[in-house]
Amino acid sequence: MKNEYIINKQRVKEWSKEYHLHDKTSIRKFVAWFVIGCVGLLALIVSITSNGNWLYICSSVVLVLTAIYQLVFSRFTSWRIRYKACAHHYGVPEWIRTHEFTEEEIILTDHTFVTDYQYGDIEAITEKGNTVMIWFPNNYALRLYKDAFVEGSWEACKEFISQKRRK
Repeated sequence: MKNEYIINKQRVKEWSKEYHLHDKTSIRKFVAWFVIGCVGLLALIVSITSNGNWLYICSSVVLVLTAIYQLVFSRFTSWRIRYKACAHHYGVPEWIRTHEFTEEEIILTDHTFVTDYQYGDIEAITEKGNTVMIWFPNNYALRLYKDAFVEGSWEACKEFISQKRRK
């Protein structure tokens, strides 16, 4: 089975709008930044209402802005940086990503760069609309599109992966 689609700047912009909380680490980071933002906001309110020191007010503002950046905007920056690095490395503004599901492994080909993944390393599979995420350790995922199968279908692939994971 084979899943194939084009990666370009527009697609990467779409990816940056998605938010994935998959494993305990990503959930903990999200909660930690949310708590830090709330503490910073509370400290800011207390500092302003009690005519606090400017150092406390500025520190609180920095804390709140950092938390907002981490919770909302950092993924836009990181996706843009990843896209630019890949486009520069490959020397093209768009390229084809192929996921090939063989008997032994999943082979990912990005332009000319090839990586293989073992079925036994799959932690979870999530589906949302046309998008499928196959999760691996360290919050790494392979993104497939159900309608992008050029050989086979998502239903057949899901069953195939399920059988490989049981072995």
